[in-house]
Amino acid sequence: MYDYTENLMNGRCVCALVEVNNTKMLLASVYAPNTFNPSFFRSLEKSLSKFPDIPLIIGGDFNSYLDPVMDRSSGGQSSPSISSLAFKTFISNLNLVDLWRFRNNNLKDFSFYSICINVKPFLIALLYQNCNWQI
Repeated sequence: MYDYTENLMNGRCVCALVEVNNTKMLLASVYAPNTFNPSFFRSLEKSLSKFPDIPLIIGGDFNSYLDPVMDRSSGGQSSPSISSLAFKTFISNLNLVDLWRFRNNNLKDFSFYSICINVKPFLIALLYQNCNWQI
């Protein structure tokens, strides 16, 4: 059952307010721009902050990474990019946790692989709010 759905940011985020076992939660699916847009994560944060007391689950392609060593196959860049810093700020401000990295903190694995250019970036993440869920 859902109470609310919205298409945000020109289709880059779709969210639904759902109820599971009498608990409301906000589900969001995100597709971030391929090239860094300085306002994207700030705008996304503002849009998702409309429901401050409701647990949030976000899945999507963020076209960024959190850890340049663990989340990139090249390992060439040891410092975070501007996009990565914006992504980290977004996660921190909404009190989100990267579920895959939380459960596999020492595993280097990727959700995308291109044979043509031998690229294996980690693109897809499932984030959830770090809170006490009573489901």
